[in-house]
Amino acid sequence: MAAIDEKQWVEASCEDVWAVCTEFEGWSFWAGVGAVEIETPGEGGPNTVGTVATVQAPGLTLRFRVTALERPNLLCYTLLSRGPFRGHTGRIVFEARPHGTVVRWHVDFSPRVPGTRRAVAFATGLALRFVLERLENRLAPLEKHRSHCPYSDAPDGKGPTLRLRGRAALRRALLQAKMN
Repeated sequence: MAAIDEKQWVEASCEDVWAVCTEFEGWSFWAGVGAVEIETPGEGGPNTVGTVATVQAPGLTLRFRVTALERPNLLCYTLLSRGPFRGHTGRIVFEARPHGTVVRWHVDFSPRVPGTRRAVAFATGLALRFVLERLENRLAPLEKHRSHCPYSDAPDGKGPTLRLRGRAALRRALLQAKMN
């Protein structure tokens, strides 16, 4: 069994982060994972416990079932589709903090092919980090707009500037080094 833990700071309220993450078809627009469709609604309709959804990730189709939801702090799921892993279960915890939310994504899985645990864990960790960074980028402007704060990182003070943050900057540097 392998485990992956990723976390991301999001400059938005826990309620806003929860709302975006538990509206599964919306992942199609912000998470960069491809089309997401509700296959079977859950006990209380779509986006509730028991919901089965399909994610068309690049080169991979994933089906998952929502196993637990505790507003606004917890989302648990299990993958139903075959992929490079067996027994993939995920737990996303939303921790409210002053001025934002910490999102922790924990995944347990067993590799389908013996000897691939490290490679599958690495690829899955990259995918989780990618989605978490997209989540932060999706919600940070919302919170800045809502609080009417000036964009302090803009050189002229009139608008936001794009800047790479921690892991994104590291990943881009590593990719550029591999290309050279």
